[in-house]
Amino acid sequence: MPHALFQDTETKVVWDQRGFDAFMAQRDPVQEAADQKRLKMLFAAASAPVTQEAFKWAEENGMKFFIDHSLRNAGAYYTMGTGVVGLGARYANNPAVALPMLVHEIRHGWQDKQGMIPTVARGFAEYMIQVALIEADASAWQYASERQETANWYYEEGMKTPTFPARELMLASEFARWGAAHGTFYGETASRRMGSTLGLAKVTPVDFKTEFKPYAGKGAPKVPKIRGIDTALEAVIDKLGRGFDAANGNNPNYLASPEMRAHLENRALSVRLAHRFFQAAAKVPPLVKDVNKAMNRKQQQHRRKHGSDLYL
Repeated sequence: MPHALFQDTETKVVWDQRGFDAFMAQRDPVQEAADQKRLKMLFAAASAPVTQEAFKWAEENGMKFFIDHSLRNAGAYYTMGTGVVGLGARYANNPAVALPMLVHEIRHGWQDKQGMIPTVARGFAEYMIQVALIEADASAWQYASERQETANWYYEEGMKTPTFPARELMLASEFARWGAAHGTFYGETASRRMGSTLGLAKVTPVDFKTEFKPYAGKGAPKVPKIRGIDTALEAVIDKLGRGFDAANGNNPNYLASPEMRAHLENRALSVRLAHRFFQAAAKVPPLVKDVNKAMNRKQQQHRRKHGSDLYL
């Protein structure tokens, strides 16, 4: 059975978009007008049910979008606590790639609204499991959007539309393969983030070269301290397996099948596998060992002094 690393009542996050409004006010208005026109053309190209469901939720919840001309190491990104999505400029004219990526980031906005995205943790395994859960979920929605959009493009071009499985099956299959496909990248990113926070020598967080940096610079607000998604099995299934529109009876919980329950129990919630980036690494990487040693020392000191867990 998996270890329930963190259990808490559901947290609601209120977005603060003042920093984004200030950021936008400093941009070249001519370039920004052209960028917004490109984004509108992208949004208008969305035809698949999954894509439209995500965009509808984003509009109803006040999410904001812009084109990032400096972004590296990612195609798009979501910024915690803001409801803001940046899309890499190199994808802005490619709906086949951009639309599913935007669905991925909108899903992060949906997760963020419910306090699922962690910014603090009691240790590497806890943080890695939570990151893996939210990224696997966002990737699942990205994949389903891509497959559905592809079907529509086949139809529009007069070609025979390929047969795709039901939506919940597409979501589940992509969620289950996330570790093998993306575990290394996110494991290295997570361990470098924690190592940097702990002050380990020569360890720096991954720099994505983003234009929008609401938590950087003198006078900037601090990153909100969010403990993230409850990792108890039933809570993960109940909260993360829902669609954007939970009231829609056509949106069954894609994590509720026996196969996905087994995947969560045996793999996605495994502390042992989390240390190895869910088997993306053959053994526990040296940086993870260093992070664990440093965090264990801090935890012991904190518990002796305060009698409670340290979230860092």
